[in-house]
Amino acid sequence: MEVALSTLTPIPVAFYGAASPILILSVAGILAMLLSVCGKWNRPRSNFLFLFTILAATLGCLVQNGPRSFSFFEGAFQWGSVAYIGSLLIVGLAGVLAALFYPSYLRTRFFTGEVIALYLFTLLGMLVLLSSDDFVTILVGVELSAMGLYALVGYVDINRLSLEAAVKYLVLGSVATAIFLFGVGLLYLSTGSLSLHAILQPVAPAMQIWQQTGMLMVLLGLGFKLALAPFHSWAPDVYEGAPSGITAFMATCVKIAILLLLFRICRFFLQAQPQWSQLFLYLAAFSIVIGNWLALVQSGLKRMLAYSSIAHSGYMAMLLSIDPHGGALGTLVFYLIGYSLASVAIFGVIMWLEEKNCRNLHLDDIAGLSRKYPLASLALTVAILSLAGMPPTVGFLGKFFILTQAVQGAQVGLVILAALGSTVSLYYYLRVLVRMYMHEPDPISLLAPQRSWLTILVVGTSVSLVVLMGTLWTQPMLEWVKGVGL
Repeated sequence: MEVALSTLTPIPVAFYGAASPILILSVAGILAMLLSVCGKWNRPRSNFLFLFTILAATLGCLVQNGPRSFSFFEGAFQWGSVAYIGSLLIVGLAGVLAALFYPSYLRTRFFTGEVIALYLFTLLGMLVLLSSDDFVTILVGVELSAMGLYALVGYVDINRLSLEAAVKYLVLGSVATAIFLFGVGLLYLSTGSLSLHAILQPVAPAMQIWQQTGMLMVLLGLGFKLALAPFHSWAPDVYEGAPSGITAFMATCVKIAILLLLFRICRFFLQAQPQWSQLFLYLAAFSIVIGNWLALVQSGLKRMLAYSSIAHSGYMAMLLSIDPHGGALGTLVFYLIGYSLASVAIFGVIMWLEEKNCRNLHLDDIAGLSRKYPLASLALTVAILSLAGMPPTVGFLGKFFILTQAVQGAQVGLVILAALGSTVSLYYYLRVLVRMYMHEPDPISLLAPQRSWLTILVVGTSVSLVVLMGTLWTQPMLEWVKGVGL
């Protein structure tokens, strides 16, 4: 026993600083569970614990200074530019979205010990999967975030639709995880290592087929998590059944985590097997076509936004079909920031309009909204125009930069398809505006939202940033993205 203990490597002091956001979320999640079980949980304590955790985790991300890179435990934990920007965006957005729950009718259900613990552990999983070059740790992060989401979808607002969505998400998500895990096993069989760097090492000719099959299964498993077509069937039902705040969480934080993970993995896969870029070319094309086409016939707002999210995943997957070096990662981060801001504004307005008797808003529910709530209509208009890629919003520049990168990568056919998809999307996006501004309000409408200064602050700030990033702050934002090593 003494010999075994003497061979243990002490944990470097620098590790605690680099892993501070992960450690903070871990301790806070455990504390939330313990306080809930011990019966010492109350509203002021929950608010203080959650606010302190988000602020401390955000500060822990900021002090890492972006471009610096740390690697510990043979790559099981690695902090670099991708982990920095991803963790900062995810933790910040999670705090903003939780703030939108406070004025909603679900605040008593959300701000409880078990839900706060699930929320923090889901964030923890996202940060873990972004901070590793080892497939075992990546799998732990993927599953930790997924298990928390399964519970959040069905537990925050218990009803038949949310429980059905949670079960569907659990079953299909488990299949996707099994595919991902089997792919990791095949990669270990062919390379003898679970490190991402092992993919770059040559393997025996007899093992090449297993290596390529393992790569395919890993990418397909993550493609499901991202809701890329044809692995998108779960997204509309889960987006519609989940509480709107959790839907916004999936549309922003989950998308950021999985896309950045895919980008990191593709950096190794495409260097070892360049032909894999064709896979993302086809997945991007299918997602753009199917997402925009099926969104045309939707009458529910959240279901329409689910198909819109599939199409936007396709636009961002276009960058995965290009060699993931140069400015491609910076373009992806810029697009993700703009898309997330627009999503926060849209779901903030939706959560404000929803009440116990009026959930899953349809287009008819927002008829004449501009006459009753002009500021909410204005915010929704700006966010919708950004998702549609119209100037002067950040969504226009995001799509422009992606199409420029695709042209430079000689993907002209995909660029034409993406441009046509954006044109088609104008129809279902503009339908929302037509209902708000050109239809008479329903005299028996159930919409009866109460004024909320917190919602006004969050939505107003998001809308302002959507416009400023598309006009005055474009160059400073690009310089900041470049400054953190992207």
